[in-house]
Amino acid sequence: MKSTIHFFFFLFIISFFMGCAERQSNLVKDNEIVKKDMFLALDPQGHIARIDDIIVTKDQNLISGSNDKTIRVWDKKGNTIRKILGEAQAGHEGKIYTLALSPDEKYLAVGGYFPEHVIRIYDYKTGKLFKILKSHTDVTFSLSFSKDGKYLVSASGDKTAKIWNAYDNFSLNNTIKSEYYPFHNTSFISKNNKNIVVLALGQVVTWLYDIENKKIVKIYESKYNSATAKEAVRALAVSEKHIAMARNEHDIDIFDTDLNLIKTITTKDRPTSLSYSSDGAYLAASDVNKYDINIYDVKKNYEVKKTFSQHTNVVMSVKFVNQNTVVSGGGNKHELFLWDFNTGKIIQEFSNMNASIQSIGINKNIIAWGTKYQSPDASVVFEKSINLENFQIQNVISQDFKQISTRKNRYVLKAVDHYIGDRKYLAIFWSHDMTTPKQYMDSHNSNYNCYGWYGDYIIAGGHFGRLTVYDTSGAIVTNLVGHTGDVLSIAVEGERLVSVANDGSIKIWNLHQLSKEKVIYPSLTLFVDKNNEYIAYTEEGYFLSSQNSTQYIGYHLNKGYDKEAEWISIDKLYDYFFRPDLVKLKLKGEDISKYTNGITYKEVLQNLPPTVSIASINGTAINSSDKKTSLTTPMAKVSFSVTENNGGSGLIRIYQEGKLVKTIGSGQVNRQSADVDIKTEEAKIDKKSKEAQNIYLAKLEDTVTKSLGREFNTNELVENVTLDNGSAISTKGTHTIELPLKAGNNTISIEAFNKTNTVVSYRDSVNINASIKPKEPKIYAIALGVNEFEQSSVSPLKYSENDANEIAAKIRQATSFQTDVTLLTGVNMTKENIQKALQNIKAKAGLEDKVIFYVSTHGKAVNGNLFLVPQNNKSVKNWINFEEIFKEVQSISALDQIFVIDACESGKASDIMASVYDAKASVLAKQSGVHVLMATTKGTYAFEHPDKNVQHGVFTYNILKALEDPKTDKNGDKWISIVELSKTLQEPSNNMEQQFPIIRNVGQDTHIKQLSK
Repeated sequence: MKSTIHFFFFLFIISFFMGCAERQSNLVKDNEIVKKDMFLALDPQGHIARIDDIIVTKDQNLISGSNDKTIRVWDKKGNTIRKILGEAQAGHEGKIYTLALSPDEKYLAVGGYFPEHVIRIYDYKTGKLFKILKSHTDVTFSLSFSKDGKYLVSASGDKTAKIWNAYDNFSLNNTIKSEYYPFHNTSFISKNNKNIVVLALGQVVTWLYDIENKKIVKIYESKYNSATAKEAVRALAVSEKHIAMARNEHDIDIFDTDLNLIKTITTKDRPTSLSYSSDGAYLAASDVNKYDINIYDVKKNYEVKKTFSQHTNVVMSVKFVNQNTVVSGGGNKHELFLWDFNTGKIIQEFSNMNASIQSIGINKNIIAWGTKYQSPDASVVFEKSINLENFQIQNVISQDFKQISTRKNRYVLKAVDHYIGDRKYLAIFWSHDMTTPKQYMDSHNSNYNCYGWYGDYIIAGGHFGRLTVYDTSGAIVTNLVGHTGDVLSIAVEGERLVSVANDGSIKIWNLHQLSKEKVIYPSLTLFVDKNNEYIAYTEEGYFLSSQNSTQYIGYHLNKGYDKEAEWISIDKLYDYFFRPDLVKLKLKGEDISKYTNGITYKEVLQNLPPTVSIASINGTAINSSDKKTSLTTPMAKVSFSVTENNGGSGLIRIYQEGKLVKTIGSGQVNRQSADVDIKTEEAKIDKKSKEAQNIYLAKLEDTVTKSLGREFNTNELVENVTLDNGSAISTKGTHTIELPLKAGNNTISIEAFNKTNTVVSYRDSVNINASIKPKEPKIYAIALGVNEFEQSSVSPLKYSENDANEIAAKIRQATSFQTDVTLLTGVNMTKENIQKALQNIKAKAGLEDKVIFYVSTHGKAVNGNLFLVPQNNKSVKNWINFEEIFKEVQSISALDQIFVIDACESGKASDIMASVYDAKASVLAKQSGVHVLMATTKGTYAFEHPDKNVQHGVFTYNILKALEDPKTDKNGDKWISIVELSKTLQEPSNNMEQQFPIIRNVGQDTHIKQLSK
């Protein structure tokens, strides 16, 4: 650390007015932002950033424009009818500041922070972009149509206002220039059948401009402090008789239409929005006292008629809906309130579904939050947390979470009321003298809500999504770009920064490249709703989510600044972007681009999967909104449709409680499984294991592995055993299947592939509550082992039959459940006998039961499959194809299934399982469990134990030992579960260093051994 530290910093006093909207000359330059043609966007049924403007249509629908870069059209019940979109990028580009609807409601004009500084003219009814107006050189703050619809006026930060001929395809009529001040507000009045434009410049000047004569007809200059003259007129409203203006002072000026000041209304705070009722009888003014809205009675000399106090944050727009109703937009949740201005009662609330998170903390992989805002140096009460390893949300018990400190040694960061010129600042103090600031820093006309030290850097978050890192000289090091709403709280631990904003998102940032990057994007974004449903997604758009949260996301497809953007629903790109594996790798700080070089989303859009829709259960139609029904029968007849899009249709998969129970169609799945995180880890283990085994085998003169002991023709094996891929046949149309039910809730889900079986659809699901008698679970098991083989050139094994015998005995004794164990050893271990045993179980097992498949023999991974050697091994036709076994066991109704493979190269079974149960399926499997325990990696040997007194394979011995060890019961419930056993088997103390097991657990855990109490 330098011996002398030069300090800086900034004070951001709340200044919510159009003049503080982000300018193109902001901290983050446009050329520093990575441009994207498509990105994941949140849609939690409402706006997620500040609402800057509202329009009321003739049929009393509402149009709202927001800093979240969307326009929403609402009905009176609070439902979004549609969204209108345009070009948008990360950072500020795309934010909407102003709306104007032509009197005939044909055109919607939109202005804001747009590329090329354009104004967008939409066909309001279709949402299509009709035209762009390109002339301004900075953001557009205000738009207004003349009452006859002939003209549109635009006010900009480039110190110009422009008149556009709406009657002539929006040709440019004239440009009005200001020498000193930006134009912030504008509107039209009519005088003597002429269109007169009211233009508000800065804080001191207002013009009346005659369009036909192209001249200023009246100028009003106030006597406000010249030091604040560049600050905006915060609000402007006009009626037939009056012009109301709220400047950056605590009052509202009322003028006649000749700009003669006739009254000043004093307010406690600085009003942010003004609006007259259609008859001019009332004036609405927002933020007159903190977040209050006043309704003034014009006929009673602007006496206060009613005060509305329901908003929790700044209100940027208020409009009259009719003679009794007002709509206002703002608050921490960016809500719209429709309310009766006679009574002050809320008629309807329009708001999003976010959890209203206000404060954040971190402890390793757990992020905690609270719903009450706290100042940067105040203690926080955390209420809930999410574990980033398994994404489980729970109530907070301990408050042991880190935030960010405002203190470093003898230096303290603190916001103070201090003004220098027309700028606002934050100060740094010596800890022993909190009265005299040591350093100020320009705050760029905004406000920081949270700030603190990160090593020798200072991180501060504030309005407009601003999150900035400074060095101790006051220079900006990095901009953290991602939030659209005000950043409320930040926390840091190690190189991980966590932030939360009132856009409803929690963002996780990796700071290891802090000094090298001008712009850093979040590693991960989290959205949590009121019901603890969550979404976690990367900057690239890959996501994982809880089952019911996909309704909140879609993809924003940019088509250029001169075209409307398209909203792509999640069902079309679900398979491509739902990648829990990539999300987890990104959290670890890995570059995931090397794993995403396959099929692109553009190719997916050109070859879309079909749409699946569950239509009825037992002949009763299913409501498309809630997808629930109840039955009193043990079977459900499910009817569903498969409707092709542009990619045809292929395989159909039916899942029950997340477990695959049926497949319709032909061909093989050709899509990449979403498990690169697991495969990456398994590849590391495989490499490490091979190196250890080479050393181990070189030291031994006599050892037994479960390798075949001879070379053989793998082509012959594949030719005779591998299934024919076939070609996909269209599966479009209506299908009906019959499935058994268990007592209580049953979730049935259906998905369909496109004709090439490369992209799968979004799963349609139905929940069936079955009021039937519950059944006691039963354990069905097959235990296989062979020592001596028919083909003598294959190395014999010593302990495989003993392994199978002991496992069979353990299953029978492990629990109080009834068991049905088939033991096939020696000459009985044949493919034919295994198939018969599986068919026998299939005929008897129910949903509540468990199935265990255990095998100890030689194994060989060949061309993407795992082959297990039976006793009658002379003909390769008799060899056991594990993929076939896996599919056959999957067709058994039992929801809990366990596979244990003690064989060389058994780790190959992981790939086979992943083709059905990758990371996506793991998230969706709720009340089913599929667990595969493999003795070793797909490229290494499995050993028999070197201690002759043990007389078991190493892997099987470790299983038997763990089942007898009370420490395996990790949660102390007197049961050993399959997940607890899996964790124990992966502990270093339970492994030979040259043999590393591979284990996959999908879905729910299940008990396998009851301990004595």
